[in-house]
This record gives sequence, C-alpha cells and structure tokens, in this order.
Amino acid sequence: MFYGATEDPVPTESAWGDPYYNKMLDTCGGHSGRQLIPQPGSLFRRDAYEQTGGLDFRYKWAFDLDLFIRLSRVGKFKNTPRVLAKFRWHDGSLSVGGREGSVNEASVIRIAALPGWIRPIAALWEAPIRRIILMAGKRLTIRYKSS
Repeated sequence: MFYGATEDPVPTESAWGDPYYNKMLDTCGGHSGRQLIPQPGSLFRRDAYEQTGGLDFRYKWAFDLDLFIRLSRVGKFKNTPRVLAKFRWHDGSLSVGGREGSVNEASVIRIAALPGWIRPIAALWEAPIRRIILMAGKRLTIRYKSS
C-alpha cells in the first residue's frame, strides 16, 4: 500500500501549523490523531483490497479510514512526500459539509479497531480528539473563505 501527499490548491498552513500535506501517523498504526492518509493519493493492490472485504457501505463519511485500518492489517503502508493529489476545501464536500458526522463516524471506527480490553476507556481520549478535529476544521474553513 502506498500513499503520497495531498496538496490544497490554496497555499496555506494547516491548523496544526505545518504545510497542509497529509501524512499518516505511525503511532497506533495510524488509528489515532490526524487520520489523514489521503484517499485520492493512495494506491493499494487489488488482492489486498479483496482480502479486507472491500468498502463497508454502512459508513457514509469515514469508509476510507475503515478501509485503511483493515488494509494496515494486511500489509505495510509506504509514504512518499511527493504530492499525488489535490484537494479542494469547500462546504459542499462530504468531509467539510458533513464534518461533525464524519468526525463522529471516524471515532466509532477508531474505537472499533482497538483491542477489546481498551475500548471501554477510549472515551477518555476520543472526546478531546473529536473536539480538536472539529475546531481545526472550522479554522481551515474560515481561512479558506477569507483567501
């Protein structure tokens, strides 16, 4: 599995202060924090996709996060810093317009991917993570509307 950066067409810094290129966190297998393996800039083998069972259509927004977590159980992700896709930030996109639903759905997926013994206490970090992601998304929306 291979993924590259996704660049916004408007040069900016992200809410985290770095150039807004998506990078997967290696901690927790990419299951926490900035869940930003950019879907448009990712490639994986068909046999790996089929081994995971493919997309889970129960999810409306975070189906890609679910797929990436399951793909991480099949093989390793490799990253290139090269930009492989561009993303246009606008209110009509599922990620931006449905931000709260997307953030909540991603939380459900992250919790489900945890070992069973730790799931009962996942709310300790998931609630703050959801708030931070929502605040960062609002900051980006404000920044894009003003540029």
